[in-house]
Amino acid sequence: MSYEFITYTIISQDYLKIFLNSVLNLGLGIGITHFYRSIAIKLGWLNLNFIQLIPRALLAMLGCTLIMAFINIPLDQWMFANYFTSIKTAVFLSYFFNWSKYIAVWFLTYHLYILHKKSLKEKIELISALKEIEFNNLKNQLNPHFLFNALNSIRALIDENPTQSKEAITLLSDLLRRSLKITQNQFVTFEEELKAVEQYLALEKIRYEDRLHYQKNIDPLTLKFLFPPMMLQTLVENGIKHGISKLRNGGQISIHSYLHTGTWHLEIISSGTLKHNSNDETGVGLRNTLERLNLLYGKKAKFEIRPYSENQVIAKIYIQQD
Repeated sequence: MSYEFITYTIISQDYLKIFLNSVLNLGLGIGITHFYRSIAIKLGWLNLNFIQLIPRALLAMLGCTLIMAFINIPLDQWMFANYFTSIKTAVFLSYFFNWSKYIAVWFLTYHLYILHKKSLKEKIELISALKEIEFNNLKNQLNPHFLFNALNSIRALIDENPTQSKEAITLLSDLLRRSLKITQNQFVTFEEELKAVEQYLALEKIRYEDRLHYQKNIDPLTLKFLFPPMMLQTLVENGIKHGISKLRNGGQISIHSYLHTGTWHLEIISSGTLKHNSNDETGVGLRNTLERLNLLYGKKAKFEIRPYSENQVIAKIYIQQD
């Protein structure tokens, strides 16, 4: 097109006419392509597959090319009056094929872009759906595991202390009601999650008595943060089952929650030592935690578990706050 512009400039040498001609063609091209785009959207052409789109796009290209040819012939007559004696079929065809190549390039570029955008959107939706399914599968693994542990705790109490076993059943009922409610959501407030954990610890306290001690240090600002349901409870359960329960004199669970330089720090410190195999129940629970964090937060969250002191283990979650 730049070659033709230079040719017209040499032939005509009327720069005002050339400028007006260029502006009119630019405006006409923008107007025609925008009109086609609005019609294509209205008629749903952009949702068609490539085979269905081809005949419609070719017909539209023909119409746009005819419009540009019919308008440009009188324009060029006005610019190059000395070179036009009459409008012949050959002249019309030369204008038609000249404009068809520009129209074709625009149509091809536009529809390839739309198809790429549509493909990308479908891919993102598919990935999101798969992540949602994976997340739900991970979340649904938690309830049976928790219920199994709780019922085992109550069973140990029935013969030893019937009164306490009744209290434990009441606590379990309340806790199940709360856990069923919060696990319906992808996120709950940390305050709700903490209340469920405190009920769980009260249940375990009946079983372990003085062998289990619990303390918390919670920044009130973090109570309203959103958090994956049952995740804190999984880590607390892990600390009790694989740490405190194996110690003759029991131990302590400490929960710390605070905000530091835009990152939420959640720490669960428990008595015991870090000894687990990635294939046992502990390893599965920790992998579950890591996978859920990755699915929900991506790189904005991090999880680690490591020795905290000679007889303590710390499980820590970092979540970057926007």
